[in-house]
Amino acid sequence: MQSGHTAIPGHTNLYLICALTARDRLAEYDADINEAVAFFVDHQERVRRCKTTVAQLKDEVIEAKRKDGLAPRYIQSLRQYCDRFCKDFGKQPVAAITIEQLDNWLRDLPLSPKSRANFRSHVGVLFSYAAKRRMIEANPILHTALPKLVVKPPEIFTVDELAALLGAARRVEADVVPMLAVGAFAGLRDAEIKRLDWTEVDLARGHIEVKAAKAKSARRRIVPIQSNLAEWLRPHGEMTGSVVPEYARGKLARVRQAKRLA
Repeated sequence: MQSGHTAIPGHTNLYLICALTARDRLAEYDADINEAVAFFVDHQERVRRCKTTVAQLKDEVIEAKRKDGLAPRYIQSLRQYCDRFCKDFGKQPVAAITIEQLDNWLRDLPLSPKSRANFRSHVGVLFSYAAKRRMIEANPILHTALPKLVVKPPEIFTVDELAALLGAARRVEADVVPMLAVGAFAGLRDAEIKRLDWTEVDLARGHIEVKAAKAKSARRRIVPIQSNLAEWLRPHGEMTGSVVPEYARGKLARVRQAKRLA
């Protein structure tokens, strides 16, 4: 019984050369042609099964996180990072994205290692969701290189140093005193202080309300205002709006300079 294919001598030699070349290249990875074919077919089958694009996945994940009750700030941050990722990969099927593509994309971002690590973390949320929904077999982000971060120890002040810092702030940029005092005496996270509004600082009742939407854990909590913190906040009790003033970074730089010169 003859096959339905007719062999062409010239083409047969070409196929043989290609097969031998492929065999030699695969040998470098301790693999053979059958394994390569199986891998390729499996990859293409997953792409065929999953037509969901990265942009569609992003919208689905954002909606799922909203329904799960995560903090609006977190959802906004996730959307911003994923929108940037979608500029380059939005139209591609989720299952077609490779580890190499992600690794190269992260390395090519013209950002600091910390910012690239943030992108890796947020984009990883997309692929983790896709893996749980069986759109892909595993989260490829987990196999990308993690940017090397220089971990700086938290700045710890002695009592005298803290008094000098707050004193310099009161002399040079008085409106940064509350944010410094809250950070020193109330134990709020830096991100929570940045989101804190004066309506959430109740000097009369003696507490600070960290609303669920502004907390990392998405849970409301009440932080007592101790007497030392109350002393620093009381002169600013009539202020409104954000506890962190405009141009806070520049103001803090001037406070630190004044502290060094004192």
